[in-house]
Amino acid sequence: MSPPESLPTRDILLRILELLEELKEDNRATRRMLQAQRGNGGNTLSFIPDGFPLKTVREVEEMEEKLSDPSFMSDLITAVADIGGSTVDEATRRMMVFIMDHDLSRLYNFVGRNGKREFRSLKLFEVIFGALKKNSLTSQITRKDVERAVSKWLIGSRDRGGNRQARQVRPSPSFFH
Repeated sequence: MSPPESLPTRDILLRILELLEELKEDNRATRRMLQAQRGNGGNTLSFIPDGFPLKTVREVEEMEEKLSDPSFMSDLITAVADIGGSTVDEATRRMMVFIMDHDLSRLYNFVGRNGKREFRSLKLFEVIFGALKKNSLTSQITRKDVERAVSKWLIGSRDRGGNRQARQVRPSPSFFH
């Protein structure tokens, strides 16, 4: 049996490896995007909108109002599309991290069940869908593909920010009540 310190060390090392794998995949996706952009003249840079990631429900509501302007929505779709990704899941993850922070994401699910807010009815969903359609590597996706990817990302929000570890550490049962 190993010393008690080795288990936390092992968990930390595993987490570091997971993060390195994510970084490697992000790097690969960035390289593919740059290569794709060079094929388009490389002139796809867009404006970087202020206020992201959104941190509160009020900020989401304000953004929804701004997205009523078709010009702003189009510019935001272009900016979010530039975030890119090589698969629907990866691009969705990257885009959603840009759009909303982890604490805010815990307040939403795709359909608005179990006391959470509905994401599918937001114009922000249309931004994600439009951005994925603009991405040359994900342009063939369907609305259902995007719904699945966004739903999956929102489901995973409860585990982000160290919450997975906190949920896994459960108190040992007490035999003395």
